[in-house]
Amino acid sequence: MINILNYLQWPYHFGNMNDINNYDIIYSPASPIDTSKYPDKKFIFGPHFSVFPSNKITQIHNTHNNSIYIQPSEWAANVWIQMGLNNIFQ
Repeated sequence: MINILNYLQWPYHFGNMNDINNYDIIYSPASPIDTSKYPDKKFIFGPHFSVFPSNKITQIHNTHNNSIYIQPSEWAANVWIQMGLNNIFQ
């Protein structure tokens, strides 16, 4: 991720929850964030905290359709689809 950002010459910052309001795009690979509190932000989650659907994925509250979850494994993504959970993020 860092190499891509450096290549694109995009600025980035490693922060915490207190920094969310200062940025437009937030990447959280291992922790869910309640995105309903930040309707004007874009969120990228995963792939670490919900390889398979778990209770953590429901903590995101994607009511503003401002979140995606990275699922790099095709077989794990197929499990989501078979469980009918592939539409959690639009």
